[in-house]
Amino acid sequence: MEKIKLKERHIYRIRWYNNYTYQGWYKLEEALTLTQGADMTSVGYFVVEVGEYIIITTTYRVVDDIEEYKDPLWIPKGCIESIEELKDENE
Repeated sequence: MEKIKLKERHIYRIRWYNNYTYQGWYKLEEALTLTQGADMTSVGYFVVEVGEYIIITTTYRVVDDIEEYKDPLWIPKGCIESIEELKDENE
């Protein structure tokens, strides 16, 4: 993935890989048959980069000049396949 400069409070679609697991004990041959992709797509406002993470949120507000974020999502940079900036119809 090529590096792009993310802009605060702009909307992005991020395609990334998540981990997954199955409960129980399996022989290798069985485990390999259970393996499925964990391809994720998340859309939200970019908040900030912290270390090896990109943080987005679906909702934010400003109260007394302080920004608050609802359910921030921390996505590991190493798991990101692509990032696409989306147009905000309100701008």
